[in-house]
Parts: sequence; C-alpha cells; structure tokens
Amino acid sequence: MGLGVINNPFPAMARSIKRKQRDELKSLADTAYRLAADNAKRKIGGNLGNKIAATIQKQIFPAYASIVVTHKLARHKDKGGTIRAKNKLLAIPISEESRKRSPSFFPNLFSFRSRKGNLILAEKDGKGVKLLFVLKKSVKQKGLKWFPTIKDIRRAHGIT
Repeated sequence: MGLGVINNPFPAMARSIKRKQRDELKSLADTAYRLAADNAKRKIGGNLGNKIAATIQKQIFPAYASIVVTHKLARHKDKGGTIRAKNKLLAIPISEESRKRSPSFFPNLFSFRSRKGNLILAEKDGKGVKLLFVLKKSVKQKGLKWFPTIKDIRRAHGIT
C-alpha cells in the first residue's frame, strides 16, 4: 500500500490569511494616508497645507506600512519649534494692517524700544502712532499637531 498524496489545506489557508492581512494593512494605510492629507489641508491650510499634503506618500511592505512626508516644513508644522532670523531680525506683525505685508511696504516707519525692551516698528498716524511690527531675533512657534496619531487612524478606520 503506497502513500497517497493528501491535499493539505493549510498552505492555501495561510495564503488566504496573509492576503486578508495584506488587504487589511492596505486599507489601514489608505485610511492613514487620507487622514494625513485631509489634516494637512484643514489644520495647516492655505498653500502650505496643500503643498505638504501633496508630498505625503504611502509605502506598503509585506509586514508593515508607512506614511512618509517629504516636505521640509512638515515636521516643524506638526511639532513646532524655533524660527530664527536669517539676516538680522524677524518682523512680527502686531496689527491687522501689517499682516501679510513686509516692513518695506510702509514708507514712513520708525523704530523705538518699548518699556519691556522690545524693538517696535511704527508709523505716524495723524496725531497718534500706529504700531505695526515687533522685531525679534527668534520666535517659538507651537505645533499644529496635524499628523494623525495611531488613535486617530484607528478611530477613522473603525477600530476601537
């Protein structure tokens, strides 16, 4: 009596399980990718948010997946950090009129030190003075926490 070949179902089941896991991993990576791109556009906003969202890449490997952001300001926008002046001083707008404008836009600026020692750029406004910018060597910027955490991804994917 010879040994017959027995149809072993385990390799097929293992392939099926691996396929399901791979599909689940791909689905989870898709959720993380979509969430990261949406957060960049919504929380950062504007042109920079769109540029950061465009640099988000999804990489899927057999055992894991990763979301990679290649924009140079992405980490700073997420975690925060110090911004230092390249030349001399940063001009930080302190009035609505000076927002999205540089000091060179205002022709009649003068500077003075405040009581706290800050260097202020101002403009004469009739009888008064209009404060426009404060000059600083560096400023600390808070992070926007736009990159999704594991908890955010699990919630968006429907895993509790």
